[in-house]
Amino acid sequence: MNRLRTPLPTLIPVVSEMLGHANPAITMSIYSHALTDSQALVADAMAEMFAGD
Repeated sequence: MNRLRTPLPTLIPVVSEMLGHANPAITMSIYSHALTDSQALVADAMAEMFAGD
């Protein structure tokens, strides 16, 4: 578990607030092109977590 990183999608609400957007959907509609590999990042983090290393 010590290698588990916070997946980027969980940070979207924080980024949205920092940018002054009314909600995370606005942030995602603007910046979703930059997150094309986010599912792979989350899958890797979950695999690492469940591997029990």
